[in-house]
Amino acid sequence: MRKNKRKISHAQMNNRLEEFIRSFVNNIGDEAVSMNKIDTATRIFVDALTPLERGMLLYEGAVPIEPSQLSSSDYDYYSNKYGAENMEKGCFFRLPSGKTSFTSHEHNLKYKVGN
Repeated sequence: MRKNKRKISHAQMNNRLEEFIRSFVNNIGDEAVSMNKIDTATRIFVDALTPLERGMLLYEGAVPIEPSQLSSSDYDYYSNKYGAENMEKGCFFRLPSGKTSFTSHEHNLKYKVGN
């Protein structure tokens, strides 16, 4: 969020993904399309997104927040789980449920990387 302050929404991100898939299908032709190829194209699309864009695609109604806006328990949880360096590279979101979520450039950042 700090690096990219432009306003984006869940709907805008869904539209971008749908347009990407439509373009992909048009380029390779309907006969050649398979779910496997669409999955691969979608992975390419998601890999190119910033953490902010990923979160806005994943969570309808999410609000990007700064690490300084986390509760102390959330801050401790995320810093222990992901490490301070990854927290700076990613983006936090307050979800409509009131929970907090985190996205980064890594798909499966499930390990702690050096603080």
